[in-house]
Amino acid sequence: MKWPEPKWPIAVRLMAIALFVTVGAAIFLSSWQQQGVLRRRSAEMKHAPLSARLLSVSEHIRHLQVQGGRPLFLLTAARDEIYDDGHHELSDVSVTLYAADASERARITARRAISYQTSGLIIFATDVRVWTREGLRFRTEELRYDQANEVLRTERPVTFEHARGWGESQGAEVHLPHDRRNRVVLHAVRFAVAPKAPGPNEHWSVRAAAATFESETLALRLIGDVVLMRDTDTLRADRLDGVLDRAHRIRQITADGNVRFHARAEYRAVEIASESLTLVFTERQDVSRAIAMGSVVARFRDRAEEQELRGPRVDITFAASHGALAPRFARAEGGRVSLTLRDGSRDRRAVERQLEANGLEAFFQTGTRALQRLRASGNVRMEILPTPSAKTAERTRIWAQEAELMFDGEKDHVTTGRASGDVRVEVEPMGASAAHSRRVTMSAALFVEFDPKTHGIARLLQSGRFRYVEGERYAESERAIYEADSGWIRLRGGTPTVGDARGRTRAEEVDVNPREERSVARGRVVTTVLPREAMARALPFAERDAPIFIAADRLEADHRARRARYTGAVRAWQQDTYLAAEELELDEAERTLVARGRVRSFLFRTPRVAGASAEALPIFVSAARLIYREAERKIVYEGEVSLQRGAQRLLAESLTTFVSSDVAEIERALAERKVILKDPERRAYAERATYDAASERIVLEGAPARVEDDRQGVRQQGARLTFLDRGDTVLVEGSEGARRVKTVRTIPRGKQ
Repeated sequence: MKWPEPKWPIAVRLMAIALFVTVGAAIFLSSWQQQGVLRRRSAEMKHAPLSARLLSVSEHIRHLQVQGGRPLFLLTAARDEIYDDGHHELSDVSVTLYAADASERARITARRAISYQTSGLIIFATDVRVWTREGLRFRTEELRYDQANEVLRTERPVTFEHARGWGESQGAEVHLPHDRRNRVVLHAVRFAVAPKAPGPNEHWSVRAAAATFESETLALRLIGDVVLMRDTDTLRADRLDGVLDRAHRIRQITADGNVRFHARAEYRAVEIASESLTLVFTERQDVSRAIAMGSVVARFRDRAEEQELRGPRVDITFAASHGALAPRFARAEGGRVSLTLRDGSRDRRAVERQLEANGLEAFFQTGTRALQRLRASGNVRMEILPTPSAKTAERTRIWAQEAELMFDGEKDHVTTGRASGDVRVEVEPMGASAAHSRRVTMSAALFVEFDPKTHGIARLLQSGRFRYVEGERYAESERAIYEADSGWIRLRGGTPTVGDARGRTRAEEVDVNPREERSVARGRVVTTVLPREAMARALPFAERDAPIFIAADRLEADHRARRARYTGAVRAWQQDTYLAAEELELDEAERTLVARGRVRSFLFRTPRVAGASAEALPIFVSAARLIYREAERKIVYEGEVSLQRGAQRLLAESLTTFVSSDVAEIERALAERKVILKDPERRAYAERATYDAASERIVLEGAPARVEDDRQGVRQQGARLTFLDRGDTVLVEGSEGARRVKTVRTIPRGKQ
């Protein structure tokens, strides 16, 4: 019976043909490479002609080379072919090298080898393996051993391993001197270093253009595009020098040239960029310390905040926390250093605090990247930019010799700070607030509290000869408290004083609000108003070249509106003239003054009469209220007005005086309602009285106006009484007017 021929699909046939061709090509190339290795290496030797003739064949050979009674090497092979040019071709060969103390220092095995006795060169090929007494094992397909120089070389791919690591390279060079100073050189190398019992992601992998290792010093050098990695931790540099311990664990490395170090775990990260970086490792191969030098930038980042440390030299101590790298302490020094604190958004516009100094020390909370304490020394400068949630847009800069910041480790925000030594605080308005002047405060010491919500400044407490400057305004006291929310600066201790180009005020307590342009003074308030200033013109004092003083229990000033309000035993004076009241309000813009409550004043004198020898008499006025308008040169007294001039006294409900602009003299006056004019022996009553200084005339009007003279026993009345000749003559008029005189009488006055 003839079985039918199977019919295979065309696709299967094509796949079979392709597989056959591929396998055949691989077998051919492998055979060609292995058989051609020895021919190529033999051709390289000038003394090794390709036409050498086989002389003899030996099997299971064993040769021990001895010099001076000590073994040099032991060679064994399954087969030894000897040629007429003196070279040997060996199979299943093994070479053991001995140290000076006869201990094994290396062993080399291979499937094939060529030995040149005259040059001392042995070429190993096919499954070449090398073992050194340090426990390092190599494997490659071709290796040359130069006996004279004690060097193993290959340009072929190499794999190697050790109890603490493994790797591969493109070519290798192993120096095996008798003094135990073995040196290994690898090219295009990749290898890993791990602890004795590595867990997942606990080994370090290394990549470089070249690597050198010395067994005696346990020194490792990597050159060219160096990369050191473990899980998410990465170190990159142009060159790296390392030191291993006896168990071949990394103990310390120093990277140079374009150094970049990154360590990340979940939402936390550590980044270091510098010209040089030294890392110290624990036995578990965790980084315990980092010393960076040359234009260092170190960043510590988590969800809440980022810290950026810059300086010529930065020293960081780490503590392992759940497999992540967490800083424990950092020190920056060697010149000007800086620390920038940003919120977790990583938005450059959201920078909160910047700190510069000659030296910085940062203390972190154990097991986290959260700052706990920050200490700065030497020309400290801190800058705080406004946060989006801040009520006002102000940039704050603080200078001092020493500074310290405390942080809330759980919330990862700064809470308080201290500064000492020539403290200087500058507050610069930004944005819509830029129209205000820059504020500068100075003191010996500073304590600052930060807002837990906005992370900006909440309070500033400055002590030790506090001084404040803003444009022309200034202030000073022993200490001061600044409240950022309200904008008030509270001056305490010493003699708090505030002032500007127009004058100054001192008191037991002074509060200043630059933001609202207001101030409040309490307790023994004394204001000095400089002459020829606008505020001086709002006061009813005549001298333009003399200062004016105002004393009170309290002062409230609105500098924007240019108004001031004094309360409590107010007294204003200039030389010997004065104004006293319970309350005094000044409007500098309108040049007006209002005094209330037991008003008492000595503001002017009677005009001097030409040819008279008597001094001009002072005029004292008291009332319930006083209103002064500089534009009109008018002073209005209201409520139980009493005017005293020598022995004369005027009583009324209202008194309006018009004074001269250059001297403290009344030009004219008007008294109204219940007017009483008194001399020692004479009295006059009216509803209205008018005084004119130029004519020395007083006119009383009423229903009716009357005068009583006790000495003469005379009583006269009329609709209008006119005192002439400084009061010696009284003109009495009826309701019809001066043309219908009712009575005219001259009343002689006795000597006063």
